[in-house]
Order: sequence, then structure tokens, then C-alpha cells
Amino acid sequence: MLILTPLLGVTWIFGVLQLDQISGIVFSYFFDIANGLQGVFIFITQCLQEDDVKVFLKQKTARGRVGNTNTTGVSG
Repeated sequence: MLILTPLLGVTWIFGVLQLDQISGIVFSYFFDIANGLQGVFIFITQCLQEDDVKVFLKQKTARGRVGNTNTTGVSG
């Protein structure tokens, strides 16, 4: 919550500042970029930082290094 609240608030500050006619286009770009990156930041902070996800990813990458085996049973 401490990470996401400023992230969501800053984007809407850019949204309000884009209403100005003189510098509106600049803040419009900032607003669009910040809103586009919100999903990335939420994914990193809420998904990848979870302990269960870290353990799963470590197990998955460790198994991937051993090598791929043919599990279909069909030899070719």
C-alpha cells in the first residue's frame, strides 16, 4: 500500500496538470507514460516480490537448466 498509493497519486497529478493549455501536451505524455507503467509496477511489487512466487521461479529455472527430456514417449 505504501508503494502503490504514491504511484497512483502521482499519475493523477499529471492528469490534473494536463488541463493547462500551455504545458498540457507535456503533462499529457507524462500522464500516459505513468499510467502505462502502472501495470508493470503493480506486477513487480505485488507478484514478483511474493515469497511463494520467488520459490516457484527458482524451482522452475533450476529444472530448466538440467535439460529437456522427451516426455511424449514417441521416439524420432
